Amino acid sequence: MTPGLRFAVGECTAESIRAHLSACDGEFHPALSARVHIDEYAAKLAVRAVTFEAWSAEVLVGLVAVYVAREAGTLYVSNVSVLPGHARRGIAGALLRRALEHGRAWGLSSALLEVSARNDRALWMYIGLGFRATGGDGDRVSLQLALGLRGEERQGEVPA
Repeated sequence: MTPGLRFAVGECTAESIRAHLSACDGEFHPALSARVHIDEYAAKLAVRAVTFEAWSAEVLVGLVAVYVAREAGTLYVSNVSVLPGHARRGIAGALLRRALEHGRAWGLSSALLEVSARNDRALWMYIGLGFRATGGDGDRVSLQLALGLRGEERQGEVPA
């Protein structure tokens, strides 16, 4: 893990997300900009997602963004990204574990995500965290992790 990182939840802005995703664009398979309009996606994440962040000074170096579907008991992982200069240091795994722990604390029963079938590094990380393939279309693989319920569901509002 990179020394000097600060971990946070829900502190990033649409602009910090946009700058981060733009810098990570080429790390996605295929490039993120080939699938979404980065400015619009960043604005949507800032407003609707719960974000788990790694910061180095004022720079967002790692981001996991999730959507919570309380009715379905599901945590949908929309984004996992780390700036290229900080990759392979355990940041993505640490952020994803934090997101999964929050999902358990919120009483959710599963986590879902999709990843490129060509992204071996990400696939190995997800499998190492316990995710299992549930399907795919050749280019994308759907993965699911049973979160299980730990104790009583926390009271309070869960962001949608």
